[in-house]
Amino acid sequence: MISLNVAANVIYLTLGCSQFLTMALMLLKTRFKGNLYNINGRQYFFDAYYDGSTDKDIHYGVYNPAPTAIVSSVSGVLSGLVGVGGGVMIVPAMNIFSGVPMKAATATSTLTMSFTAAAGGLVFFLHGYTHAMITMAMVPAIYIGSKIAVKLAVRVSSKIIYNVFMVFLFFIACQMIYRGLNS
Repeated sequence: MISLNVAANVIYLTLGCSQFLTMALMLLKTRFKGNLYNINGRQYFFDAYYDGSTDKDIHYGVYNPAPTAIVSSVSGVLSGLVGVGGGVMIVPAMNIFSGVPMKAATATSTLTMSFTAAAGGLVFFLHGYTHAMITMAMVPAIYIGSKIAVKLAVRVSSKIIYNVFMVFLFFIACQMIYRGLNS
């Protein structure tokens, strides 16, 4: 509903700046060897997954869920405003604040984005902003692309996923700021 009433350049600039901040936090976390999230030492949730690239089970705990929940709320608003997937904020938040490994954060974000997309998409659809033919053309392409990505993610190291994600964040941030300054 906000995107229907706020100037596009404000939305683009806000998202672009938030992406540069996210990149800075991710780089800072890397310099501190991943311990930014372990402020109180308490883990709230425990999980594990099999990492095909290392042939090991990865066990991890989730720290500080509150900051991640706050960032996720802001992410939902921003992704609804611009239509960029909330994963560009949720994945770093889970990794930085809660200590969730990149692969698990990416997988969790992918699931949560379905809810964000449904909520935002419905509002835009009801206001006449969606085009049925474009949507129908995109769905199979997105489905195929996501199936390929999932198969690759299982085989690729977390470091490569991190590097690809950082390049993607940089590209999105630059694109959003460019649009914000030129719209």
